[in-house]
Amino acid sequence: MAKKIEVSPESLVDFLEALKDPRIDRTKKHELIDILVIAICAAICGAKTWIDIQDFGNAKIKWFKIFVTGQRNFSFISC
Repeated sequence: MAKKIEVSPESLVDFLEALKDPRIDRTKKHELIDILVIAICAAICGAKTWIDIQDFGNAKIKWFKIFVTGQRNFSFISC
């Protein structure tokens, strides 16, 4: 039987922050952690495309700013 793991928004962010960002610095428009958290949450809620993920992020921007980002600045006008 699989071990049940409880994940809160904070622990998900802590886990994902340990990942190394492979992108070139000059091409980074958004923080990798922000992209990953939004993409995971959107996929759980049924997003199938990057446009769906963008729409989800825009619709939930207040929640992400309060509960996930801390001092990070989310902006989802376009991908």
